[in-house]
Amino acid sequence: MKAFIKNNLMFVISMAVLLILLILGTFLDFQISQGLVDLNAGSYYTKNLFGIIFEIIGEMPIYLVTSFAVALIFHNFKRRDKNLTNIIIQIVSVIISVGLLFYMNYKLFKYLSIHLDFADLLGGNWDKLAYLLLGAGMTFLLFFFTQRIPSSFLNKMLFWAIIVCLTAAFSQVVTHLLKSIAARPRYRAMFLMEEFGEYRKWFQFQWGIPEISEDLKLLYDAGADWYKSFPSGHTSAAAMVLTLTLIPSIFAKTNTLLRKIITYTVVVLYILAVMFSRILVGAHFLTDVTFGAMITVSSFALARYLVKKLMPKIKFPDLIERSKPCLIEEGIN
Repeated sequence: MKAFIKNNLMFVISMAVLLILLILGTFLDFQISQGLVDLNAGSYYTKNLFGIIFEIIGEMPIYLVTSFAVALIFHNFKRRDKNLTNIIIQIVSVIISVGLLFYMNYKLFKYLSIHLDFADLLGGNWDKLAYLLLGAGMTFLLFFFTQRIPSSFLNKMLFWAIIVCLTAAFSQVVTHLLKSIAARPRYRAMFLMEEFGEYRKWFQFQWGIPEISEDLKLLYDAGADWYKSFPSGHTSAAAMVLTLTLIPSIFAKTNTLLRKIITYTVVVLYILAVMFSRILVGAHFLTDVTFGAMITVSSFALARYLVKKLMPKIKFPDLIERSKPCLIEEGIN
């Protein structure tokens, strides 16, 4: 047990703090939201600038960090011998990157239109096509500007990139699965209707989003989003910045206590800012944001474990050999 704690100290500390917050929220969720939420009567969305900023950018890490990781995987396998496996990995990398950046643009313009009266680009499905083309263009630029990265850097970052992709996949599957079965009403939905009788604790699942009456749709433009409070998707996506904490340890030049402290501090502050903002705008309760963070922290730990245990067993000698440190020869460190 002592060895586990020593080797996974940040994971243990993070989960302990989050568990305390989860217990606190279990008893005081509603009261905390009542004291913090900044909404005007009759409004579903906040006018609070801090809340608006993080509603718009809060989810960006999962798209940006994962797209960068996918680009590293693409170039790593592009420089290997041309065989079917490597070609498939390259094709899948491109598809994933385009999909991620498409959805990032979709969410970005969605929140811009809500908070800044930003008009649709073309209207209807034409907007989705525009976002897809924009995602494809961003993928081209990302892959173009990363193609000159030295092989030594790609080799060192390969395991990190795989950990990022696994963390993103695990966290998002669990987050959206729980959202669909928990169907917890958002505070701001109840605030808009001035009806808090639907409030439920985080563990009181509805096992599916209930049918929304035509009256609610007509009066309040109600939709499935009203019942997606638990867990917080923004927080689980924002917590992807945790994967950045591995980078200082990868390279000798950055593997210092000071740089690790700075990295951890920035990462933790960003996650806390997103967590607080989601409560502030009435989108989530304390337990929602806490559980969202716990999902990604756990996914990150699981991804690291799987890569450490399984990657050396993959029967690709070239993969293992080229992942060894070789920074000195290319002057990266």
